[in-house]
Amino acid sequence: MNGTHPALPALVFHAATRSATWLPQSELVRAAALVCSLVSRGAAAGEPTDPPLENREQSREPTAAISVAVLAGWNHGDEVGAGGYRTLFGHGVRAGYSFATTPLYLGFTAVHYKHEFEQDDSEYGREHVTDHLVHVDFDIGAEFHGGPLILRPYIGLGAFIGIHDASNGNSAIFPELVPGLHIRYPLGPVDFGADARLEVGWEKTAALLGSVGARW
Repeated sequence: MNGTHPALPALVFHAATRSATWLPQSELVRAAALVCSLVSRGAAAGEPTDPPLENREQSREPTAAISVAVLAGWNHGDEVGAGGYRTLFGHGVRAGYSFATTPLYLGFTAVHYKHEFEQDDSEYGREHVTDHLVHVDFDIGAEFHGGPLILRPYIGLGAFIGIHDASNGNSAIFPELVPGLHIRYPLGPVDFGADARLEVGWEKTAALLGSVGARW
């Protein structure tokens, strides 16, 4: 008993005190780390995440679609049978198909213009005459994205049909080549567009048409 070191109780008490102090600190560190982890996870869950790169690339790829549209506008060119030039208002329709794996477009366009005028005839005298001018063409083109717009240069091969509605009326059909450019602005499934066309056949005319259509 006399050999016991007098400082031993103090040392044991000091060691016990240090252990009692270290344990709460380590628990506090763990709790703080857990809170920080939960907060960071909650913040990440609240932020929008970008889709994977492959999904974004797929969304930019062309999609297959059937489209239809109504057309209206003006045609300017040779006045067949009378010389000079004339400007006519016309309307028509278009239908086509856009492919999914290529920018290829195949379609059909028909536009009708009506020309009314007075004519002197040696047999029937002066009379009111109506010319019906119909352009029908099958189109092939390619579609390209230019910002919010979609551009489609195309070329059409078809026929020009002229119907001369008069007392000595007649009709005729001629082959026709129609290069053109279609520009459209898609708004959901609806397209607002414009066409610039050269109609080269028996007569040579230029047309500027507006269009409203739908895709599905």
